[in-house]
Amino acid sequence: MKHDDLLKIMGADLGISRYRNESDESFGIRTVYSASRFWIEAFCLDDGRMGADGCQPGIISRRLNLWLDRISSIYPFIGQWIRSQQHYTPFSKLLYNRLIMVGDIISENNGGTYRCSSRHTIQIGNDLQALLGVYDTTGNDTSLPISGMMLSKREQAEPRIKCDPEWWNLPREYYAWSSCSDEGINEYADPSRKSVRDCWTSKPVLPDGIGLGRRRETHKYTYFLLHSHQNTIEARIIDNYRWPSLYTHLRNIVGNPYWADVEKLDDAHSRIEAPFSLLPPETSRWLDFMTWPEKTPDDCVFRIIRTELLKTATDMLESCGIKVRNSKTCQSN
Repeated sequence: MKHDDLLKIMGADLGISRYRNESDESFGIRTVYSASRFWIEAFCLDDGRMGADGCQPGIISRRLNLWLDRISSIYPFIGQWIRSQQHYTPFSKLLYNRLIMVGDIISENNGGTYRCSSRHTIQIGNDLQALLGVYDTTGNDTSLPISGMMLSKREQAEPRIKCDPEWWNLPREYYAWSSCSDEGINEYADPSRKSVRDCWTSKPVLPDGIGLGRRRETHKYTYFLLHSHQNTIEARIIDNYRWPSLYTHLRNIVGNPYWADVEKLDDAHSRIEAPFSLLPPETSRWLDFMTWPEKTPDDCVFRIIRTELLKTATDMLESCGIKVRNSKTCQSN
């Protein structure tokens, strides 16, 4: 068998097809990324007790890294892509964390060990179920091709994934409020700015009576919801993961929304360019699972997705305040 045949065989077993004019490198990276789900599941099952105990995270990482090293010795571009990620989370941990986030592998001892969950489904869209646990990609259970690391099938039901991005509209009486000066807030988000990196100013900006502030501390920021009340500005601390959804909402208020640009690659694949890092965890975990990161393993901007899952993905983006347009619209603007 030629080395060039290995990825083709893996891709065929997983049901992964090339999109139009896709390079060998891109196809190989997508194939290895998807295959990693099944290797991680296999590692969790190989605990000497038929998967009852599961494996420690360090063992999962070591085994996955060994497999990736072997593949990279045949295809150096895979190793180069793995090492291109921008953050410090090891690639193996990035992958198994994505399975943990959706319940594909689970822990019953506070993260001491992880085991593969029993076969089950979760309704993530009006007509889409994610298949979790051990599934045979050559069997009859799946009705849709793999996308990212997600197996899925068509099934009409009410989605179990509930997004509640408007937590900032809860009654004021639910929380204790302080003044901005008491909290030491020294930076405020201006949602009219082009980039989130450049949005922080020294003066409060409260479109529609609400805003976002932060306090600079040693090695971190503390974020606050701001609220206009009786000619004063009140503040309350919010969890760090909440500020991006509030900032996205503020941008929509001032007519400066974030956009997700969808480019059709062929009849079976599309590319989504969107600010994935600003999505709330309950949404980002599924979009991470159902897409292939393109430029780097932790790519938070460019993702490839199967066409069959595209509507569910764009519905998720829109529910978080991200506007969606296709590439033809982008080119005409």
